[in-house]
Amino acid sequence: MIMGDSVIPVIFGGFFTILGVIIGWGLNEVSAIRKAKPKLCFKLNSTPDSELVEAELRTKTSASEYSIDIYNVGQSPVIIESFDMCWRKQLLIQCFPSSEDATVLPYHNISYVLTQQDADAIEWHCKRLGFKQCRIVATTVNGEKFKENIDVSWIHMRTSLWEKT
Repeated sequence: MIMGDSVIPVIFGGFFTILGVIIGWGLNEVSAIRKAKPKLCFKLNSTPDSELVEAELRTKTSASEYSIDIYNVGQSPVIIESFDMCWRKQLLIQCFPSSEDATVLPYHNISYVLTQQDADAIEWHCKRLGFKQCRIVATTVNGEKFKENIDVSWIHMRTSLWEKT
């Protein structure tokens, strides 16, 4: 009888040990898959002065003072076909990076300089609608979509100052 009483806890202990190993392995695989997926982050920046044309000489296709940095914090490269800036399901601008600027390698970034026309459109919408954040939806060449909110509060402040003066 003593032999039978000590076998049951050993069997249960072995069962839970194997179950724990299987669950741990499964969670490790899920974590590895999530790390391998690409993830894009976006940030609105100012364009370096070396790339700018004087404000009086700019056309609608000239580089503006705004650029969007796109960071890939995943482990897979991403080829961006286009990205849209939206606010409450309203399309503000749509951008198409050139073929050499479209590839974002893992742990690297690209900088997309907005055209003067796109910058004017964002400023106009920001002034009219008064938003401080908008949504970027990037579409890759294989149809994946990456969505993230981007802070545009300094454009909002700038348009507010223009309104006051």
